[in-house]
Amino acid sequence: MVRRLEKIRRPDDVVYRTGGDEFVIALNGFKTDEAQEQAEEICSRIIEEVSKPHMIDTHTVNIGASIGIALHPLHSADTENLTRLADLALYAAKAQGKSRVVAFDPSMDAELQRRHALEIDLRTAIDEKQFYLMYQPLIQTHTEKLKGFEALIRWEHPEHGNIPATDFIFIAEQLQLMDEIGEFVLREACSFAAKWSEDAS
Repeated sequence: MVRRLEKIRRPDDVVYRTGGDEFVIALNGFKTDEAQEQAEEICSRIIEEVSKPHMIDTHTVNIGASIGIALHPLHSADTENLTRLADLALYAAKAQGKSRVVAFDPSMDAELQRRHALEIDLRTAIDEKQFYLMYQPLIQTHTEKLKGFEALIRWEHPEHGNIPATDFIFIAEQLQLMDEIGEFVLREACSFAAKWSEDAS
């Protein structure tokens, strides 16, 4: 991988590995008003080069790459913070699919702060039992009889109100909180089912 990156980099550019499968490339010498366009052009060439098939022994291996861009001094004048912003852009690039190049946008930082706050609140929601279930009836079409209910989890946030599952389940999965949430859903759904009347069964 490093050899392929070295083939593309210009004499004043710096390539180094940060760990795992992530690399940082410091591109130098751009004009401020053309920096993003030039950086995106080089990054597209990097993806093209990296995506070429690799031969390992007798096996062909195909890999891809996603790239996040942060510009100095447009986005930050601090090297450490610039790397952090590039990482945010990389996260956005990965979320859009393979072989993407995404430049940092201030909204990404705001979204990260919102996500971190949601992660903290999600842990509190479990401890303080802020979740509840809604039940969607399932009707058998040819008899029009009630056959059961679909349990839908909701989060009643003390400040932001009702938060749908689509906004927090993915985060809960990443935080490994699904066992606790799943236990709550199962307990509540079984309690609700136990209250069904004979006519509804």
